[in-house]
Amino acid sequence: MNLGAHISIAGGLWRALIRGKKLGCDAVQIFLRNQVRWDFPPLEESQIALFDRAWKETGIKQVIAHSSYLINLASPDAKLWKRSIDASVEEIKRCSRLGIPYWIVHCGSHGGMGVRWGIRRCSSAIAEIIDETQDTSTIILLENTAGQGSAIGSSLEEILDLFDSVKNTERLGICFDTCHLFAAGYRLDHKGWDRIFKAIDSIVGLAKLKVFHLNDSKMPFNSKVDRHEHIGRGFIGTEPFRVILSNEIFEDMPMIIETPKEGDMDMENLKVLRSLF
Repeated sequence: MNLGAHISIAGGLWRALIRGKKLGCDAVQIFLRNQVRWDFPPLEESQIALFDRAWKETGIKQVIAHSSYLINLASPDAKLWKRSIDASVEEIKRCSRLGIPYWIVHCGSHGGMGVRWGIRRCSSAIAEIIDETQDTSTIILLENTAGQGSAIGSSLEEILDLFDSVKNTERLGICFDTCHLFAAGYRLDHKGWDRIFKAIDSIVGLAKLKVFHLNDSKMPFNSKVDRHEHIGRGFIGTEPFRVILSNEIFEDMPMIIETPKEGDMDMENLKVLRSLF
């Protein structure tokens, strides 16, 4: 399997690859910059060269980028919405320069304006982002949410509605987070996964599912609360992860843990997952 973790970029983007290699990652997920600040320090050619060399030397199969948490593509605040679009465009262009194929983003929060309004707002932002990055091949992956607050994208219907609302979906895909699915009210046993996969396949095609975030949940089923836990130590348990890992369809798909950063737990979580197939 193509297993990995979200890795710190402290000291330089390239250092995430070195850290990932030490953990035994096949894939790594990174932020492209300080994810709690809007400003973008320039991406120098020397940084790109270091990143490229580290990628080759470590043998990491795939690198995935996650958007800044500041970005809200469904914001009712015009200034924040535009700022989010501009930041997204810049991050995707950085992905292109670094050779990163996938950029993951949350669908955003409607701030009390309603789900339908939020979906229209988010789809409009995505359409603009795709248009402004048409010279890149980086695919935008919409990540499902737990349903907390006014966040959109917690149901398959909402994610699929976003696809329907965006005319050009060639560079649009999906990232499934197991903790978010569970917290949003989706059963993750064999029958549950089968229903999820059939729903996606019947409308946008299962090929649109590009990445998994494998996280257990600190909170019970249908809690609508996003709290990640170590694999097998939360309310999800290990069996739902075995179902995914044993499915040949996802054999080469990147599967990233975003579990709490505690001691050597990244290595332990990856070990647990590898024991399931």
